[in-house]
Amino acid sequence: MNGKKVKNLRTRRNHTQKSLAASIGVSRAYIDAIENNRKKPSIGLLEKLADELNCSVKYFF
Repeated sequence: MNGKKVKNLRTRRNHTQKSLAASIGVSRAYIDAIENNRKKPSIGLLEKLADELNCSVKYFF
């Protein structure tokens, strides 16, 4: 998984880390950890991210 892709798409969709985190039910710190490749989200969370950011799960890989 490529956290930079999450960050890139998040900013293009005008989400802050806080707003994205709230919309998928995680903390802002967890989004930061994903974006900086310190955490790898579960497939369920990847599906929520993809849905919220309007992309496919495959985009993140």
